[in-house]
Parts: sequence; structure tokens; C-alpha cells
Amino acid sequence: MSKTQEGIEKRIEKVNYYQNKQFESFYIFHRHITTISLGFIGLFIGLIPENLSLQNKYLFVSTVILFGLSILFSLITQHGETLFYKNSVRAREKMLLEYIDSVDGIKFQSEHTDINKVYKVSEKLTYVCLLLSILSLIIYVCYLVFNK
Repeated sequence: MSKTQEGIEKRIEKVNYYQNKQFESFYIFHRHITTISLGFIGLFIGLIPENLSLQNKYLFVSTVILFGLSILFSLITQHGETLFYKNSVRAREKMLLEYIDSVDGIKFQSEHTDINKVYKVSEKLTYVCLLLSILSLIIYVCYLVFNK
């Protein structure tokens, strides 16, 4: 194996390593969003005051709905991780079969695995719903405090 080919392989290994780290941290972040949102929504519902005005009820319900949507979209995004790894395994199997079937032995193989558009949209919607739920919560608390 030539020095150049060894250098290329080491660089490819580094790219793969950091790409895997990026995916790992991305999905860990979404797991934390889901866990924190679920805990908060349970606490929020458990501590609801008894006498709420109609406006406060709407703000409360909208906050709960937005947190719920944030959780849902975060879970959908996390499902994308499973699908990504499944597609990666298929791509590697395909490369292995091509390598085995080649007469002269393929020296370099590369396959790009991408995330489905649905999961990319779901990721964005997670952030939008989370931001809106936090804003709704702030408005709810301000309205609750200042309208007594």
C-alpha cells in the first residue's frame, strides 16, 4: 500500500469518526429535549392553578400543545437515527458485495447515506415548537402574575 493511499484512508477514517460523533451528539441532544419536555409538561399540568381566567386557560392549553408537538417532532427525528443506520448498513453491504464480485479488487469505495427529508423537517419543527412553547409559557406566567 502506498503512502498516499494510507494517508487517504487515515483521513477517511477521521471523517467517519467525526461524522459519527456529530450524529451521536445530535441525537443525544434530541433525547434530552424529549426527556426535559416530558418532565416539564408533567410538572406543568400537575401544578395548574384552580381558578384560571379564560385567557389563562387558552395560554395554558397552547403551551401544553406546543410542548407536546415539540416532543412528537423530537421523537420523529430520533426515529430518523434508526433509519439512517439501517441505510448505512445496506450501503456497506452493497459495497462489500461489489468488492467481492470485482475481478481486480476495488481499491476505494465510498457511499453517502443521507437523512430523509421528513426527518429534517421534523428536526426544524422540533425547534420551532420548542421555541413557541417557551414563549407561550413566558406569556402565560406573565399574564398569570400581572392579572391578579
